Amino acid sequence: LLAARTAIILPTIVSRLQLLDFGLVPAEMIIDWLQTVHGQGAQQARLAAALAAGRPGRALEWCTSEGLQVLRGELLEQVRGLGRLPAAAALAEALWLTPPPTTARRGAADDGLAADDEDEDPTEAVARADRVSWGLDLLEWWYRDALVLAAGGATAQLVQPELATELGVVAAQLGAAGCRDALGALAEARIALARQGNAQLVSEVLFLRLARGRRRLGSPTA
Repeated sequence: LLAARTAIILPTIVSRLQLLDFGLVPAEMIIDWLQTVHGQGAQQARLAAALAAGRPGRALEWCTSEGLQVLRGELLEQVRGLGRLPAAAALAEALWLTPPPTTARRGAADDGLAADDEDEDPTEAVARADRVSWGLDLLEWWYRDALVLAAGGATAQLVQPELATELGVVAAQLGAAGCRDALGALAEARIALARQGNAQLVSEVLFLRLARGRRRLGSPTA
């Protein structure tokens, strides 16, 4: 029986179990493993280790999945425009994060036919549930890096130093307080999903909060 937390298991079940904790792997070990065993570059390994939060398999998935790289680029495009979006558009961005299956692929599944993956967009290869999880991870590190700059930190401290210019704009717009608000919204979204909340509804609330924060605290020019 595997569980992220014993609190979500009935006490009568926990009392009959022998507990074995699996600890998370330090980021430095994951970075070294990705570089020496899998030939990843230093920057890619560092970002993967940060996103993986102690899980080597997830770090390797980030490095080797074309779909996840595409997802990152598309997600950053959505975040850049959040401050300019009215509420309806922010909801549309949330739908982008949790898209329904395409009609063609859903129809093929309903007919008992194998879907043709040859023309599939790389992003579609990322399962919808994983898409939300990865999206939250990427957004978290976007705002965490922005918070570093807003608090006076150096570019060398960023997990994504190649985005330092854009992150500097966000940091100037939101300030440390705004970045913390965004991180708080992301933390609440994770809790809601962990409680088996509706991923679409959670995403809508999250994007509305992020867009409102950008409009309230910053100039909509980024």
